[in-house]
Amino acid sequence: MTLKRKKAVVLGSFEDLAANDVTAALRDLGATIVDDVNRAADLVVVGDEPDGRALKKARAYGIPVLERWQFDALVDGVELSELVDLGNQGPRELEKGATVKVVSGPEAVGMIGEIFWWGKSKYGAGMRAGIQGVDGEKYWIDEEHLGWPEDAVENPTEPRLGKGVEARVTGGDHAGAQGKIFWWGKSKYGSGMRAGLEDETGETIWVDEDDLEPA
Repeated sequence: MTLKRKKAVVLGSFEDLAANDVTAALRDLGATIVDDVNRAADLVVVGDEPDGRALKKARAYGIPVLERWQFDALVDGVELSELVDLGNQGPRELEKGATVKVVSGPEAVGMIGEIFWWGKSKYGAGMRAGIQGVDGEKYWIDEEHLGWPEDAVENPTEPRLGKGVEARVTGGDHAGAQGKIFWWGKSKYGSGMRAGLEDETGETIWVDEDDLEPA
């Protein structure tokens, strides 16, 4: 069967179908119906006025979210993998409100969060996003370093500098100092990144990326 051994969540209502009809159709296809969106779920079927928090969680976990037309296609025998490849609403676009992952770049690689600001970058060509991370921190990331929650990250085990990272100063006036990066952004004194650190004595120091390494 199309959904054999799959766990499905139904969010929202369907104008011409009772909730029991939707769940019954999914069970007929072999699915097990579960109430909560979690990492064990295999798909989410969305109707009108779904729970926004549950829907956002599903997208953050990379769970396929199927619209009504895709549900109808499932019932007609189309495989889930084919419907996922088609996408929910056509090609997704990076925009305010989108849930994204930082997949490369100098900071926060692997972080999932929601775009709260989206606009032209003042540091070069392209767009830039303000992201509210799931850790509660805000990050400013260039478009080229963003992907979708299900995308793989680039060199995920490679030590990286960024906000919240313990770092050691390797050159310049503060060589030998060590502390946590509390600010990380484009340098206004040239190319590359610059960090604000609080060292072991509580002093704030500002260091170019070239003079830093993960501690």
